[in-house]
Amino acid sequence: MEGIMFMEVDVEKESLELLEEQMFEMSKQAGVAGNRQWGLDAGSHQDDWNPYGGLPEHWDLQNYTAGDDECLEGPNYKAVEKIQPITQSGHKTRPKPKPRAKRAKKT
Repeated sequence: MEGIMFMEVDVEKESLELLEEQMFEMSKQAGVAGNRQWGLDAGSHQDDWNPYGGLPEHWDLQNYTAGDDECLEGPNYKAVEKIQPITQSGHKTRPKPKPRAKRAKKT
């Protein structure tokens, strides 16, 4: 077996990458299921997370034209009201505590 080189392969990582590509690709093969459907059934994701953000460009094969009725919200869709974060100027600050006086140790 001299001269044969083996490469280390992370089978789990490669399997997950293939699964994610199947789940998120935009193609004729994926059809309606691949047309950015996540969240349309029940509502927005926590903190307005976009599961399609940052996907590799090669996952969009541009061989599928979606119909207008595919990206409609489902009957159980609940829009989440966005909460604005509190700014520092929007509330009163608490006063800093006064330092305690040091006492002499008893001997």
